[in-house]
Amino acid sequence: MVLTSSSASGNQWYVNNGAIAGATGNTYTATTAGNYTVKVTDGNGCASATSQAVSVTVNPLPATPSISAGTSTTFCAGGSVTLTSSSASGNQWFLNGTAIGGATGNTYTATAGGDYTVRVTNTCTSDPSQAVTVTVNTPPSTPSITAGGATTFCAGGSVTLTSSSTTGNQWYLNGTAISGATASTYSATVTGTYTVRVTDANGCSATSAATGVTVNAIPATPAITAGGATTFCNGGSVTLTSSSSTGNQWYLDGAAISGATSNTYTAAASGSYTVKVTTNGCTSAASAAIVVTENPTITAFGPLTQSVLKGAAAQPLVVTATGPTLKYQWYKGTSGNTSQKASSTSSTFNPPTGTRGTFNYWVRVTSGTCTADSPTATVTVN
Repeated sequence: MVLTSSSASGNQWYVNNGAIAGATGNTYTATTAGNYTVKVTDGNGCASATSQAVSVTVNPLPATPSISAGTSTTFCAGGSVTLTSSSASGNQWFLNGTAIGGATGNTYTATAGGDYTVRVTNTCTSDPSQAVTVTVNTPPSTPSITAGGATTFCAGGSVTLTSSSTTGNQWYLNGTAISGATASTYSATVTGTYTVRVTDANGCSATSAATGVTVNAIPATPAITAGGATTFCNGGSVTLTSSSSTGNQWYLDGAAISGATSNTYTAAASGSYTVKVTTNGCTSAASAAIVVTENPTITAFGPLTQSVLKGAAAQPLVVTATGPTLKYQWYKGTSGNTSQKASSTSSTFNPPTGTRGTFNYWVRVTSGTCTADSPTATVTVN
């Protein structure tokens, strides 16, 4: 406290009636408690009366507070640490020596990096506490996911997901960490929402936006039911029905039948019939086969036309057919005209060439009560 005498010169200051050595100025800064007075001596050596006393009271400074941290003072951006003053009241918190507005509680939640101190004020203000340094680490860049193919596929398929970060990855499915999935790529095989979290050397992390993967189920293997006998005469048929009402594709001997996509198919040709079902782009396994037999079936015949010189040997006409217990009867004329039998009852017929002209031949193949007629073969004898 600065005390000032009304006299500009000749002063001598006293505390508790004891002269203060060297205290002869117009002012005196009092730092200790007591009753302060001053006397003035003029140029003739005459001293004035003593001034009225001024009582000075020196209050003690509050104890210097200390700070305790509730958790680690090093953390990632977005985190915090609670700092607690050793004084229950009178606190003022500081960051890097600057008072923090409104921070007067017993605790302070620090979210920014820097040096934190606290002072305590009762009547007087304490010295600042020892600083607590808070370090806030910057998180890594937010990663992104790139899909190496379609993210919708059939069961048994997969898509490779790639993180934009080469290190520090952890993959998640529907928010749950996938055990061992820490590479920069992950092969996704199940439906769900995939994210990747990247963690740096400071333990700070960032999570990508989600990538959705949809795995469609393979349809159940269909079954075929036959609406009648699967063995019939040439010209007959049987209706085959798939157990699936939609998505069908019919096959004959393993080859897709063009346009045969309904729930049923009328089979008129010999062979092994199967059906597959496709739903959401996924195709089932082939059904068990239904074997259809058409008796008899002519698979080859010919040649259909030829020219030969009179008396020369013509190329034999040959029929190839399938079916049990096959019998053959050749006829002259166009196919279906049975008015003139030819001599052959085998699968081969040698056309005669003794007469010039154009002649037609065909063969009827019999298997039990079923027959099949060949096309007409034309032989020109020149």
